[in-house]
Amino acid sequence: MMSQNNTLTYHFSSPVEDGLDQYLSDGISALAFKKRGLAPLISHSYALKNEVGEFKGGVEFYLNYGGIYISWLYVEKAYHGQGYGGQLMQRVETFAKEKGTRFIDVCTMDFEALDFYKKHGYVVDFERHGFDGGSILYFMRKKI
Repeated sequence: MMSQNNTLTYHFSSPVEDGLDQYLSDGISALAFKKRGLAPLISHSYALKNEVGEFKGGVEFYLNYGGIYISWLYVEKAYHGQGYGGQLMQRVETFAKEKGTRFIDVCTMDFEALDFYKKHGYVVDFERHGFDGGSILYFMRKKI
């Protein structure tokens, strides 16, 4: 009879090891379906590229149990003030409405894009202090 070894080992990887993101998403999605019948988390994105196909910005977000969570939004400094960030946000909002979601959530640090999100109708749900450099993390939401 073969004995089963239940010992696990830890493997640190930075950046995240290929395949781990999908493994974690699949596991959380399976649990959400089993416990609540919820659809899986699926990431989506819109990329900004120049004429030769280089990334110049973009947004990544998740359809997240009746809402949208924006995990990343970035536009290179050279393209600030030209409406690209707002257009990315508008595309996410259009997607959210098409999917029937009720809100969009995003987090930003005080030195990042707080005013940008406020300008686009997001309100601070709460803030968390204690980060390096006296920084503050803001959790924001916009109802759809």
